[in-house]
This record gives sequence, C-alpha cells and structure tokens, in this order.
Amino acid sequence: MVCVKCGASNPDGSSFCYQCGSALDVPRQNAPAAPYQTPPPQNIPQPPYYAPYPSYPAAGQAQYGPKTSGLAIASAILGVLSCMCCCTVATGPAAIVLGHVARSSIRKSNGWLKGGEFAIAGLAFGYLSLVIILVSFIANFVPSFSKLSVSGDENTAVEELKSIHTAQEAYAKQYPVKGYAGDLATLGAGPGKSCDDHGTETYACLLNDLVTKPECTGSHWCRQHGFKFNLQPAEKLSGGNTEYVVTAMPDFGNSSTKNFCIMSDGVVHAEAFALRITPYTAEECAKQKSL
Repeated sequence: MVCVKCGASNPDGSSFCYQCGSALDVPRQNAPAAPYQTPPPQNIPQPPYYAPYPSYPAAGQAQYGPKTSGLAIASAILGVLSCMCCCTVATGPAAIVLGHVARSSIRKSNGWLKGGEFAIAGLAFGYLSLVIILVSFIANFVPSFSKLSVSGDENTAVEELKSIHTAQEAYAKQYPVKGYAGDLATLGAGPGKSCDDHGTETYACLLNDLVTKPECTGSHWCRQHGFKFNLQPAEKLSGGNTEYVVTAMPDFGNSSTKNFCIMSDGVVHAEAFALRITPYTAEECAKQKSL
C-alpha cells in the first residue's frame, strides 16, 4: 500500500505508514447483497363496485330499441281520413303539418324514434286530399262563375235592345215622315259630335254609345258588352220605315248561348245560339221564343 502523504510503500494490510506513521486508507470489502425476497401478499380491502350510468346512444345506435313516433302515426291516420268520404278541409293540412314535424323529430332522435314511413304516407295522402279539394272547388265554382258572367252579359244585351227600342219610338214621334230609323248610326250623334245639341233626322242623338257610331249602318255589326248589334228596316210605307228588327248575337270569345232580337212591339225574342251571318228578318225574329 502506498502512503498518500510521504509516498512510502507499506506491506498490504498495514494500518499505519512505517515511515511517517500516518494512517493508511484500507479499502473496505462490500458484503454480498442479500437476495430479494417477494413480500407476502396482503389482503387489501377493495372499494365496492358501482354499475356505470347509462350513456346516451351514439348516432345510429339505440340501447333499448327505437320507438315509433306518435306524430307519424297520427299523420298517417289523418291523411287516410282526408281522402275518404269523411274527409274535411282540416284533416289534410293537419296530416301535412304532423308529417313534417314527425320527420324532423325522427331525424334529430339519433335512432330513438322510427316511423318515417308513416310520416311519408301521411304527407302523401294529405297533399292528395288538397288536390282533390282544389279540383272539386274548380269544378263547382268555375262553371257557376261562368254562368253568372254569361247571364250578366245576356242581361246587358237585352237591356241594350230595350234602349234601342225606346230610342226608335222617340225617333218615330219626332220624325213621323221618316218613321223608324233605318240603322243604328241614325240614333247616334254623328261623326265627331256629341249629343250636347239637339239632333236631326240624320243623327238624332237619342243614343250615345258604341252601337250608334257613324259606321253602324247597313250590314255592319257594332260591338258592345260582349255582343254585336245590327238594325235593319223591315217594312216601309210612303217613304218611311214602319217596322224594324234589331239583332244581338254573342261576339267572338263570349260564351253566351243565345241570340236576341227585338221589333217595334218592344218584345225581346231569344234563340239558342246559332252562328248567323245575316241579321234576323221580321219573320224570323217573330218565330223565336219571347222573353
């Protein structure tokens, strides 16, 4: 062993240096480590087991099975009823509303609700019932409305014939030599004039509407209120007209089913509509049914 102070060599196992007497560092020998032994098992108490809380199902999954939507079933029932004999105006819209609400609820339920086919059936029957109601309404209302419109046009045409008859009576009194006017224009104001002044036997100013325009002469038809009118003299005596016939026929686009005519007796006659090119004669008008 070498002394760290004086550097002298000493025999192994010496405790002190033989030269300087200093204590020598003797290396210690480590005792062998004892082998590791596993400790005996201990009975440690375990906490009690608690079942986990049920979690909400993920999208498309259902833990306890989906339920059928009551709204979907109600929509289907109302939809079927709306198309049967006991349907009402309310059942169809109700089926449509419930069907849309049911489908929305089913989509948002993540699989908890089913019954989409019932909701679709309710929507289909509900919309079908609305179509049936609309068609029924059109089938019943439109013809009635058309009849009212046609009836109104026909009544207006009859009143126009009576106005012409009244004007003819006034003309015959004012101009007895002329008798009745030979055309509709004679009862009007004349070209570019109004009936502010007194009329003449050429333009008597007894009527002031479309059927007495200056061109309403001879075979020309003048149109007003959905009808076309024409006045023809029927009999003449000593240069004057002792009879006349006014014809009124439905104009193009008018759905009226009657022709009308009137003569000096003031009786309006009607005939089921037949397309005519020429006005009625006195004999033909007298044969038609009087109103």
